[in-house]
Amino acid sequence: MLEAKDFPAAQISDYLQQPDTVVWLDLCEPDQVDLEVISQEFGLHPLAVEDATQQHERPKLDRYQDHYFLTAYAVSLDHDTGTLTTSELAAFATPPGAHHRPQGSSVRHRGGGGPLGRLGRPGRS
Repeated sequence: MLEAKDFPAAQISDYLQQPDTVVWLDLCEPDQVDLEVISQEFGLHPLAVEDATQQHERPKLDRYQDHYFLTAYAVSLDHDTGTLTTSELAAFATPPGAHHRPQGSSVRHRGGGGPLGRLGRPGRS
């Protein structure tokens, strides 16, 4: 059940102190200050946060003592033009029970990686 939304990121650690709480934070194009706040609130490793700020990271899953860091790519297809566009996704996840606190997640989405090219479609050049 959703109990709170649109609260300041600086309050994440307060919510994580409550039993059975899950926090999902979706950031699009965060700046360094945004990442510093969530780093402190979730207790993220500095190298993972540094990787989240770098563009064009290779897809990977890194395990740290208290959390995971995932980099992946999403691909979308424009059905009219046959053009594929990529978006880079960086996600942090803390497993339930890390530091005796419930699960918390943070996601970063970097969009508009640009078209990959055109897919061949019957009847189109």
